[in-house]
Parts: sequence; C-alpha cells; structure tokens
Amino acid sequence: MDDDAGGMGRLSPFPAGVAGEHLDWYFTTRERGSAEPEEVEAHFAPSYRWGWGSPREPSALEAWFSRWRTLSARIEGVETLGPLEFVVTSRLDSGVVARVWFELEPSAPHRILRTRTTEHDGNQPAVDFGEAVAFDARGEGCIPSAYTTAAGPFGGYVAAQALSAVGAAGSKPLPLTLSGHFVTVGASGPVTASVEVLRSSSRLESTAVRLMQGVRLLFSGHVWSAAEATLERRHAAVPSVLLAAASGGPPERGVSQGVLGASLEAQWLPIEGYDASAWVRLRPRSLFDSAWTDAGRLLLSIDWLGVIAGVRPYRTNEGMVVGSTLELSASFLGHDRATEWVLCAARAAAADGPWATVDVSVISEAGHPLATASLRLLLRG
Repeated sequence: MDDDAGGMGRLSPFPAGVAGEHLDWYFTTRERGSAEPEEVEAHFAPSYRWGWGSPREPSALEAWFSRWRTLSARIEGVETLGPLEFVVTSRLDSGVVARVWFELEPSAPHRILRTRTTEHDGNQPAVDFGEAVAFDARGEGCIPSAYTTAAGPFGGYVAAQALSAVGAAGSKPLPLTLSGHFVTVGASGPVTASVEVLRSSSRLESTAVRLMQGVRLLFSGHVWSAAEATLERRHAAVPSVLLAAASGGPPERGVSQGVLGASLEAQWLPIEGYDASAWVRLRPRSLFDSAWTDAGRLLLSIDWLGVIAGVRPYRTNEGMVVGSTLELSASFLGHDRATEWVLCAARAAAADGPWATVDVSVISEAGHPLATASLRLLLRG
C-alpha cells in the first residue's frame, strides 16, 4: 500500500505524539484491512477489546478490520475536543462522509478506550422519541444528535419526522401510508417541514411533505391519512414463522443498539426466511398515545433492520458493504393494537448490481400486523 494512501503515512493529519500514533494506526490499518493480534493489543485498551462485538471474543476487532479491505477513505479533518478526545472525518471512496469519535485512555499508553459514530454520547440518557419528532406551529423542528449517525441523520428517524409533521398539520387522526425519497444527507440541528394538503374529504386526506435544512432538501414524500373507520373488517395474513416467533413473547429487556445508543433497545431473534429480525422498543418510552407517533416509531426499526437485511447477501469475508436507503414505502395497520415491543423482520427481496429491494414486516406482541414496508437501497463497497 502506498505510504500516503487515504491521506495518512508521512503526511499524517493526526496530532503529534502517542495519541496521533494510535489514530494514524487505526485508519492505516483499516485501509490495509488486516490487523495482527499484537497490534490490537497495543492500540486498544483491554476494556475496549473485551467489550467489542461478541462478549469475550478477542478476534472480533481483527475480523472487523478485515471487512474494510475493499473500501478506502481519505481523511478530511481531525478535530481535537480535549487532550484525549478527537473527531475524525473521512470520505469513503463510495462517496459516503463518515465521522468517528475517539476517546483515549487517561493514562499511558493512552490506547483507544472508546469509539462512537454519533454525536450523541451513548452513556447519556435516552432521548424521548415523541419530543424528537415534534414540530411547532411554524413547522420548525430539530434533529437531535441522538438520532444522527456517522453519515448523517438516521433515515428511519427522518421519515418519522416527516410523518409527524403531516400528523400535526393535517385533519385526519390515522396515518395509512408514507412513501418518500431520501434526497440529501442532513445533520443534527434545526429542520423545517412544509406540508401541503393535496386532497381532503370526510374519509381520506392526501398530503405532500418536505423536510429542509436551509436550502437542502432532506426528504420528500406523500402521506395518505384517514378518519376513524366505521366498518369493522380485519384480515391479516401474517406468515406462520412470524406468528411462531411472536408466540414466545417479547423479552423483559434488550440491548442498546449501535448508533442510536440508549434510545433503541433490541433483542435479536433469528427467524427462518428472514435476513434480519429482532424484538425492538424505544427508550425511555415506546408508546405515545398518538397514532401518528406510534406509527412513526416503527419506521426506525423498519429502516434499521431493512438496511441490515439488504446488505447481508453481499457481505462476505472479502470486505464491507455500506447500504443507504433511497426510497421507503410503508403502510400502517392496527392503530388500536400498538404494543411496547414490536417484532420486526426484514428480508432481501431482489438485487441488481448496486441496487437492492427489501421487504419488512412489523407485528405486535400478540402477533397483530402493525406495518409492512418496502425499501430501495443503494449498496456501496
């Protein structure tokens, strides 16, 4: 490998001293796609190594580095937050811009103690989802750091914000469908929603919604909503494998998940025929006494597990694949049957080169359908 590949080597952008050496090694090794056990020991604190990936699996970091062998990155900036805290911004060759926060050991040899890929510190309390998707009467809202990943705001959360904006501005109590495009990657901070009612009757309403940050269009979508139904008619063809999985009931508690930190809790549950499936709930609360917010929360697990399912067929020992949601279409059901935990299951339906389609189902603790969705993904790597 060229000594200066990825902006590293002799022209290292990292600070001088042992802290810079650890950071330089991290990105150089990620570029190389190979880490020796003694290197991992020299550059990662013991608590990091033992707590990463599967518990008590020292080889997890070595395997993680190997997945990067097909991707390269250029370091675009290094921000010093404190003597032993840094944020590194890099641009992958796929075009994705990612940020990684580093915290080093307080005492020598100042190895890497903790990393995260979101502005929000996972040790901080969970951010209430209902408050995070709210807009005021002028259509002004805010994207909190708790829902912002290394590459920008979490897609499912952005879609949920759009749904919430329609619920606040529209006249119907029940969301039926949301379809939309993720146009531009945004950032944590202020966001503005514009809502236009395209058609409204006593029973149905069609609405267009756009989310903007300054001049950047983040999301553009359409929503159908409805009045309360007077006709009691239910038909639910839930796959038997999902009903069987739900019959065991939800867990008492789950594990905080990745970029969303304490705000998303899940317990993985393998289900035959699905590429990603788990019991999921939000923290500090998961039910909101609002059909719009209760539907919006489902979009988090739909997008999260949908992307995981979409990239799974592409993942091999040869490298890493990054998935981005281009389009999401969701239908919401069972507004009166919302439960704290939901079982979400996703499977890759089709793939053609860098494009993939994923189907997702969400059911309640009792096995009632709450949402079905389809995602269109762009895969890079």
